[in-house]
Amino acid sequence: LEAGVVDWLVLKPAALGGVAVAWRIAEWARASGVQVAVTAFLDSAIGRMAALQLAAALPDASAAAGLATGSLLADDLAKIPDGASLAVPAAAGLGVIPDPVALARCRSGASLDLAA
Repeated sequence: LEAGVVDWLVLKPAALGGVAVAWRIAEWARASGVQVAVTAFLDSAIGRMAALQLAAALPDASAAAGLATGSLLADDLAKIPDGASLAVPAAAGLGVIPDPVALARCRSGASLDLAA
């Protein structure tokens, strides 16, 4: 960023270690004159709603957040709309309630090891 050769930085909170880390990177990018877009990392509904909160909280957010990835999942932990737009919940919290049946179904499968 210091070299000034980047115009946009795409942030995937789940890949970066969470919303707090992504927020700090966004602040650094914006201080360097770089615009920021928030996208999903094939997250569950819970992760997509957290990314939505981050995208909505960024000052001068001008880019659409790439969060419509739920249809790419075979199963999900909760149900949220998966279309062109998501609304930031009016109440505190992520605005999503995990489905206990989906949680049980998702945790009963074999674990997967992911490598970067």
